[in-house]
Amino acid sequence: MSRLSINQLTTRLAWHKVTAELKYINEENKKIILEKINHESRMITNL
Repeated sequence: MSRLSINQLTTRLAWHKVTAELKYINEENKKIILEKINHESRMITNL
């Protein structure tokens, strides 16, 4: 196993942190979008 420099290590850690945050944001957005679609569907059926 090759030794990583501090710079490579911090870059890797930052990358993992950011990608985890982006996945979380993406999941939250999916929930919001589905809620909005359901709401709009109900509004249309109530016309």
